[in-house]
Amino acid sequence: MKHNQIRSRLHAGYQAYDQGQYQEAKQHGITVLALDAGAVEAHFLVGLASVELGDWGTARKAFGTVLGLDQKHARSWVYLARTLLMTGEHADALASAENAEKLGLINAQDFDSLGVIYAHLNQHEKALQQYDQALKLKDQSAIIHVNKASSQTFLGQSEAAIDSLNQALKIDPAHAKAHWMLARSQKATSEEDLDPIKETLKASNSPQDVAMLAYGLGKLYEDLGAWDQAFTTYEKGANAKKAFVSYDAAGEAQYFQAQMKAWTREHVESVCRQNDQQESPIFIVGQPRTGTTLVERILAAHSEVTAAGELPYVAMLANQFRSAPKAFGEAYLNCARPLRGQTRLFIDKLPENYQHLGLLATAFPKARFIHVKRHPMDSCFSMYKQLFAESYPYSYDFEDLARHYAHYQGLMDHWHNVLPDRILDLAYEDLVRDVEGSARCLLDHVGLDWQEACASPHRTEGTVATASALQVREKAHTKSIGVWQRFEKDLQPLYTQLNQLNIKGL
Repeated sequence: MKHNQIRSRLHAGYQAYDQGQYQEAKQHGITVLALDAGAVEAHFLVGLASVELGDWGTARKAFGTVLGLDQKHARSWVYLARTLLMTGEHADALASAENAEKLGLINAQDFDSLGVIYAHLNQHEKALQQYDQALKLKDQSAIIHVNKASSQTFLGQSEAAIDSLNQALKIDPAHAKAHWMLARSQKATSEEDLDPIKETLKASNSPQDVAMLAYGLGKLYEDLGAWDQAFTTYEKGANAKKAFVSYDAAGEAQYFQAQMKAWTREHVESVCRQNDQQESPIFIVGQPRTGTTLVERILAAHSEVTAAGELPYVAMLANQFRSAPKAFGEAYLNCARPLRGQTRLFIDKLPENYQHLGLLATAFPKARFIHVKRHPMDSCFSMYKQLFAESYPYSYDFEDLARHYAHYQGLMDHWHNVLPDRILDLAYEDLVRDVEGSARCLLDHVGLDWQEACASPHRTEGTVATASALQVREKAHTKSIGVWQRFEKDLQPLYTQLNQLNIKGL
């Protein structure tokens, strides 16, 4: 009787999971475990549902229990890897993913999930192998083709990525992410090129889909030089995105003030004297869309440098180790190990790390910081017309953008006073006008000898896991300088607000 009850509950639980009823699915699993604490599939169900609910602690415990009962449960290794990825334990996530791969998978969804995990760990070649396995089992899955296109883009396989996106749209002509990625991957040459995405946008009601489609369409209008239509469409996308993000300007201002109060020049110098840490990561900071990826590519062309990408660890560890910089540095290096490569130096290019330069400077007394700047209007507009995944919630509203930019500029002024010799300011405009001169300046700042490869960053091998993945594979150009002026009429409110806040450089 108990066996039948367990089987019935598990069936109902997995059915609820398949229908997106994750809380109900989790409860079914818990009920089964009350009857049989060793029911492997019940623990697995609880883990699956917890992943979808964002309950990472329960998910980790559930998958750990499954693997304690059955170490060869390949699917649990996949979802444990996903859980560890979300909690920032990337070394353990990689080990779990590799365990799943060794044991072998038989389900297209699991191959796809493993591909996504490898992609997040910046191992896109491995990710492609998993997507190919998934497509052998389920070639009519649009999302797998889209995920494959993402890794192909990061690897510089532009034509292959376009093929994958077109395949996704054959399967699902209304797939918003495929339309958005395709718009970013190729230039429109005529109005007819816009018809598929325009028709899809007209029929879409989901705010998430509207945001992706509008940002994609805005970029295509910009390709055609239709500035008014481009701005109107970007604005539509920004308004849609604003519906599901939140920016706390007052909270940000308070946090930045606390940073300035805590990290004085005297305090930083005192803590640095007590820390014998010899590692010296290179941190590239600033605002997004200012040329940080180009700087990363210049430095990564050097034989002694690895580009580790935009690592999430600084903010993740900052609160835990704020009063213990040396312990923070050790924890940070441990997290970064799977991505930092074998070279003497590695780059962390997360722009938002500018918020934590006091902690970083004391954790790594020999580290150098590169702050990439851009004309405030070009910087703000470039953010406004870029659809970000989860970061930069202030970028979809002019008032939010202006207030954030003022906070950022004020905090950077403070860091320059605290760290007078450790921050190199590099203007985007100077960078693209004189790549070699900028490269020599960058290498000098981080203590590296000149190598010719650094003058040709568009030829640098390796993945580019940012919104600039396509642009930085082109030779540097000055076409993006002053782009905001094409939209000057529509951007006047933003200019006025920045001017009222006394933003430098307008």
